Amino acid sequence: MSKPKTVTTDDQIRRKKATGSDQDFTCTRHANLYVRVSASGKKTFRVKMRTPDGKRHIKTIGDCLDMTISEAGRIRDEIHSQVKAARAVRPAQLTQSRQAAPHAPRPAANALNEQSVIEGEYAVVDAPAAIQQADYLTLPNNDAAYLVDYIDDYYAVKVNKLKTVEAVKRLFDRFISPFLAGKDLNTVTTPMIYNEIERMLIDYAQQEKNAQSEEKILRQEAIEAGKPIPEKPATTRHTNHGEATSKKVLAYYQSLFKWLKNKGIVATNPAIDVDRSGLGFTEADEAARDRHLEAHEVPLLFAALKAAPKMQDRTKYGIELLLLTGVRTNELRIAKWSDVDLDNAIWQIPKENTKTNKALTVYLSTQAVALFEAIKPSTISSGYVMGKLPKSMPDKMMGKALTRLQQKNKSGHCLLQLESKLNCHDLRRSCVTFMAEMGVKFEVREKIVNHSLGALENVYNKSKLPEECRNALQNLADHLYAL
Repeated sequence: MSKPKTVTTDDQIRRKKATGSDQDFTCTRHANLYVRVSASGKKTFRVKMRTPDGKRHIKTIGDCLDMTISEAGRIRDEIHSQVKAARAVRPAQLTQSRQAAPHAPRPAANALNEQSVIEGEYAVVDAPAAIQQADYLTLPNNDAAYLVDYIDDYYAVKVNKLKTVEAVKRLFDRFISPFLAGKDLNTVTTPMIYNEIERMLIDYAQQEKNAQSEEKILRQEAIEAGKPIPEKPATTRHTNHGEATSKKVLAYYQSLFKWLKNKGIVATNPAIDVDRSGLGFTEADEAARDRHLEAHEVPLLFAALKAAPKMQDRTKYGIELLLLTGVRTNELRIAKWSDVDLDNAIWQIPKENTKTNKALTVYLSTQAVALFEAIKPSTISSGYVMGKLPKSMPDKMMGKALTRLQQKNKSGHCLLQLESKLNCHDLRRSCVTFMAEMGVKFEVREKIVNHSLGALENVYNKSKLPEECRNALQNLADHLYAL
């Protein structure tokens, strides 16, 4: 099943290129609004409706260079509201006109004066003919519930308070919004969502199959050319990523429909009854991840980072900082230089930047200070430690960089060969694990990674806590670089 062509942002529209034939892209946030990219590359916004016999009624409302998606969406809303207003006064006047001329031919659907709709003339028109013409436009059911009418409220209530807003919205824009666009939410069923999640898994499995086929070809070419053959078989990177993404998308379907049900917009939550086992989501898959670096893997990581030819220095140093400080990836990604005091070796993370919504003081080891100082010349002008957001440091950049270290390049060489895959959050877990092995107290470890101490919060000697946290992180850094 091919994926629908969609656009969500103005930047996506700007990036669309001419292909020699006309292309249409659905605007996911506005039902019946789409972008036409002509064979010559001209881009226009269009509104489409349908006549009772199934023929499309289309209006070009403007050039994409002259207006944004939001502006085009407002014009689309105005067109629909004007036509709906005309339909509201239709019955009595239309009946009168038909009684006067019962055998008069009906006007063609394409006889509608579209310009009068845009200019709002239907608000004052009294002519029965115009009302008859409006009657021939089939608009969305007034009693139906469409995602476009509720998505902004859902984002405001359920998504914008999350620390991973961009990542969540990206999944909505890529998977959920295109699937639900134009559908009455009350008609969405459990099998529909199940089939959509299954389609995602099939697509990712096909990507993996293609990758394996490509690697097989490369291996054969290496044999024929007398070059070294890669030892490890193709990884299941696409399949694993697809499973994780599919689980997240299903969880967001459940969250969305739960909110819609509580609001009284839909009667049921079709996503809650999706058979997870049928999709291959077993309880074992949901087990907590416990991957952390072993002592012998630490020098391998540092050497791989140093040897990575195309990875930016700030990304290399950022990955090291995750291990030395135990902070979450996003806390480093959105850190500002104004929060970092290198003279006193302190990094203050405001509560709005933390997952727990609690401010955190990070005591920097001498090695961590050196990494910050190495990053500073290239990013200080942006105000952000890792560079200007979001272009310079997308939320997955460090994660993808770490993943690439563990994959084979075109020559079949892998810079970081580990027994199992390592991700950025594993570095945070490794930080805590190494401190535990070094004898750092539980309370100190939990404070360093900003976990709640619960009842211990009130009984622990807080006056000693900063000093113990600083000593723990310095001893950790000394230990890691001595391995």
